[in-house]
Amino acid sequence: MSESEYLKLKQSAETLNMSVPAFVKKKAQGARLVAPKLDQTTRQSVAKDLSMLGANANQIAKYCNQHQHEAPNYEALERNISELRERLNDIWERI
Repeated sequence: MSESEYLKLKQSAETLNMSVPAFVKKKAQGARLVAPKLDQTTRQSVAKDLSMLGANANQIAKYCNQHQHEAPNYEALERNISELRERLNDIWERI
């Protein structure tokens, strides 16, 4: 294998966050490897943002459960849910 062929393999493997041996093994096994549509920094940012939204959704659910036998603050609840939807739409547009 020439150095240029190895560099091409290495670049392909790095794109998929794999080592060269793991990449070659998967290709030899006939696996169809698809490159991610987003770069690593963007994927990490989206994952972090989704995690924060999940935490906020859990807080809303906890509030609803704690106030199920009394009248919750519907205005604040609606505002928080609307904000959650807007932030989710922003993330969706990034991807």
